[in-house]
Parts: sequence; C-alpha cells; structure tokens
Amino acid sequence: MPPVGAPPPAGAATLKWSTLGTFGHLWPDRDDTSRTAVAAELRRQELEARADEYVAELIAEVGEPSQADIDRADEIARRLQDRALAAQAG
Repeated sequence: MPPVGAPPPAGAATLKWSTLGTFGHLWPDRDDTSRTAVAAELRRQELEARADEYVAELIAEVGEPSQADIDRADEIARRLQDRALAAQAG
C-alpha cells in the first residue's frame, strides 16, 4: 500500500483515496491491517460500480438478457463456484 500522501493508485477514486490518506492515522495498527482492509473495501466498491456501468452499457447495446440467458449464466456461475470450492477442499 502506498504511503500516506502518495498519489492514488491508477483507477482509484481520488476522493476516497485522499480520505483514506487523511484519516489513516485513525487506524494505528503497526502493520496497517485496518488501512489495508478499508482500501480493499473502497476498491471493491469502485469495481462494483464499474461493473454496473459496464452491464448498463451492454444492456443499452444488445438489450436485456432473456430468462434462458440468465439461467445459463447462473448455471455457469454455479459450476465455477463448485469447482473453486472443490479445489480449496483439495
């Protein structure tokens, strides 16, 4: 994680990043665990917003997915999740 006062990482929401830098002293962990967790959550929120924008652009371009498309995507996601859980289990 960049030090306080460093420029935000590429793509980081500037206001959120500067707020984290400004108030980072409120998380005095020696290993910056809290700052790292907050930064990760801010990044997650930013990526989620970008994904929502992308989906909206796709819908505008090709239209709403059919129920069959949604069902197929759900099945693929379920299989991927099952595969990941099986890999974690060993």
